[in-house]
Amino acid sequence: MGVYRRHLLVRWGHDFLLCFAILSSLMLVGNLVRIGMGLSLVLPLLPALLPSLLVYLLPMCALTATLTALSRARAEGEFVALAAGGICVRGAAPPLLLAGTALSLFTLASFEWIQPAAEDYQRRFLARQGAMLIEQQLELKQVVIRTAEATLFFFESGAGGRAAVIQQRREGRIVRELFAGDVRVDLDRERHTMALDLKHSWALSYAEGHKGDVLPAGELHLPIPYHERTPYERSARVLPLSELLRRLSGPVGEKERREIQAVLHEKLAFVASPLLFVLAAFPLAFSGGRAGRFTGFILGLLLVFAVYYPLLVLAKKQALLGNVPAELLLQLPNLVMLGIAALGWPLIERRV
Repeated sequence: MGVYRRHLLVRWGHDFLLCFAILSSLMLVGNLVRIGMGLSLVLPLLPALLPSLLVYLLPMCALTATLTALSRARAEGEFVALAAGGICVRGAAPPLLLAGTALSLFTLASFEWIQPAAEDYQRRFLARQGAMLIEQQLELKQVVIRTAEATLFFFESGAGGRAAVIQQRREGRIVRELFAGDVRVDLDRERHTMALDLKHSWALSYAEGHKGDVLPAGELHLPIPYHERTPYERSARVLPLSELLRRLSGPVGEKERREIQAVLHEKLAFVASPLLFVLAAFPLAFSGGRAGRFTGFILGLLLVFAVYYPLLVLAKKQALLGNVPAELLLQLPNLVMLGIAALGWPLIERRV
């Protein structure tokens, strides 16, 4: 039996890796299209994008690999041979259940360490792209660039040059507007500033004592700072599980408490999902005839996309509203999968 278990595990691993490669590629391409970023910018972001996709990929790949491996083994008569030798078919389950457990533990580690680190890396990387993104924007015919101290409007002039309107702010209020018929922009990456050389310019001043007074500016050199790093407060979605538990134990508002509880129990549901998907896939693989290899596969996909994920989304929405305790509602999809496994496992031997 040990030899056959290793054979089945190798087959399962092959199907898992193939499914993971296909689904991860499709999801990454979908994200590229959705956010509209160039390939040169996204490639360095792959280490940050993949961890956020793992919570969806691992359960789906575990389900698909289990259904495919078991359906193929059943179609080729391997389980008939085991039953003829007096070996219980369910005895082939331990290595696959062990693989599902390993995926669940990896998901737990991903939520605690990998995803928060990937999110920090992504934000730092995007923050460092300030100069490059400004250069790309300046290649457009018309563009608006906003910094902490100014809003800059650039557009092509009739003579083939570049004109600009610059609104300077102080304490959130516009204090001066500059209008330039000709402007040249140089980026100083060391000082994190845009150096603007303005010609044929004039200004409107809204500072104290001025009410839109027109002031001659002529030729002007104007440095505008931009920020490479932007401070941010991480949402509950990207916090480690330990941090979510710590915040729940402290004083928080009711709305924030509901959000933290919903995110925490949604993550716990995702942690258990790879193992539960493997458990539910076993009876589904034996649901059709031996020749109908795709019956269980189709049932599995319908179960995931028509029941599990819609139920999880609905449960989280209700938990955020505070209608039902999150710890009960967000585990309902997993209880459904567990119920299917509990009902189907006793019938496996009859369906060989």
